[in-house]
Amino acid sequence: MESEVIQPSVNLLESMRSVGYSFEAAVADLIDNSITAGARGVVIDADVVEAKYVAVLDNGRGMSSEVAREALRLAGATGDRDASDLGRFGLGLKTASLSQARCLTVVTKRDDAVTALRWDIDFVRDSGQWLLNVLDETDVRDLPLRAELDDQPSGTLVVWNDLDLLLGDTLTPGAFHHLLATALHLGADDEVVITDLDFPAGATPWLNAAEPPQTRLWQARDGALDANDLSALLNERTRLVQVSLVSFYNGHRLDWSPFIETVRTHAPQAIVAVDVTQAFGRVELDCTDFDILISSTHKWTLGVHGGCVVGIPENRENGRDLTTHAGGWYHLQNAFEADRFERTVRKPGAASFSVGMPNYAAIYALNAALRYLEQIGVANITTHADPLVSQLETGLRELNLTPMAAQRDGNASGILAIRHDRADAIHATLEAAEVHVMNHAGRLRMALHGYNTAADVEKFLSVLKGAL
Repeated sequence: MESEVIQPSVNLLESMRSVGYSFEAAVADLIDNSITAGARGVVIDADVVEAKYVAVLDNGRGMSSEVAREALRLAGATGDRDASDLGRFGLGLKTASLSQARCLTVVTKRDDAVTALRWDIDFVRDSGQWLLNVLDETDVRDLPLRAELDDQPSGTLVVWNDLDLLLGDTLTPGAFHHLLATALHLGADDEVVITDLDFPAGATPWLNAAEPPQTRLWQARDGALDANDLSALLNERTRLVQVSLVSFYNGHRLDWSPFIETVRTHAPQAIVAVDVTQAFGRVELDCTDFDILISSTHKWTLGVHGGCVVGIPENRENGRDLTTHAGGWYHLQNAFEADRFERTVRKPGAASFSVGMPNYAAIYALNAALRYLEQIGVANITTHADPLVSQLETGLRELNLTPMAAQRDGNASGILAIRHDRADAIHATLEAAEVHVMNHAGRLRMALHGYNTAADVEKFLSVLKGAL
């Protein structure tokens, strides 16, 4: 009998991520390692919204360079551990961490010697080799809790980055638009209508497609979209009309009734997709007779980044099957059935767009946010905040600043925007005064919600006047 060495594929590292760790169990495994290392304290720091990391620091005995490398070896030596230890199988640190993140960094200190090592799934995959990154001080000096480790005689810092599974890879509004393109199967003879007030994600799938449909641009006049301009763009080849109920760009709120009547009259076969990201939770939604509704999970809802809300009415009259054919598993009805490798049975409607692990962090936050908003009432938010928008618009005009889209009685959006050739400097002054607005490409955008007050508007106008 002969034997030969078969090296495992680098794909094994990716496969290890599916062993079934919950976030809580993964963190618990790290804490168990800290207790085993004699730690008397464990600090957990996390930012899953902006910086997107989880960091765990203990004050245990730390590891030497050799022990640290062994700890990061897959199924490495475990040493003499008590039988009750959770991490006695030599997989816990690696598997628990990589179940939540694509990048695992370990910085450990013992006898004044610091060792820093990193498993980066994408680096391993791209290199095609089992390459463990050995880091120097410049690579790790800005890690969260790094300074705290420096202040200790010993200890270990574990940092998770690229939290794709913790934060979810199911869907964002940008990803949804690309999945929608797979569901519609549009060709070169089909036409899509987009607007110049929409967020770019709604246009990129059609402009970047391998065989793009004909794209027609509905252009705003004086910062507003007029349904009379839309009718000339519609015909029997129009397959999709993509709009935003409220524009991210200037706060223009679409007159829904004349818009939808125009589409249904001149292109009855067209799918109508409406992005309500800049309206959801701030204005009462009046966009009836839509085919697709989409929103992010942050903005006015007071939720967090990284998720998406999709709505497809069950009673859609045009009968178009809006089911994506993208890969993944969560959108399948038969993902775990005996015939799963022989055929695919997709979930119908909106559920078909959930192609990966759900972004539970965003879902939990959105659930809490919507319960909060429901308790307050969107109508009450509108009643409170719309007069503040009027106060702000009046103040801007008194400073000889013209809003890019005027708010209309009974149709305010909550957003006002202005252009200025010194926008960057003005924004810096506002930030220094702890007045926060958006600044992009010479455009300052202000948004007023239910938590704002007349005093907030007065402060903004006062600081703005001083900055002009």
